[in-house]
Amino acid sequence: LGYDSPITSLPSNSSYFNVIVGRVANRISHSRFDLNGTTYKLESNDGENHLHGGNTGFGRRIWTVESVTKTSIRFSLLSEDGDEGYPGAIRVT
Repeated sequence: LGYDSPITSLPSNSSYFNVIVGRVANRISHSRFDLNGTTYKLESNDGENHLHGGNTGFGRRIWTVESVTKTSIRFSLLSEDGDEGYPGAIRVT
């Protein structure tokens, strides 16, 4: 991507241009949702709302390189149960 270092080049502003968003793309009103009778409170990062996965959404994380070929690279990321307030752990590739 042309950055000198992945650590110093992580997005530091509120722009989501060209980032991977997660666990959700868009806003969750009032930073909460109900699932199977349980209300989950998420990190608020857009006023009272939750935007694009929160303050440390997937675009602001260091991903693990799973495999590399001449024409591709595969990354993965583990989002633990409770990450940004979300229930359940997920692995994204």
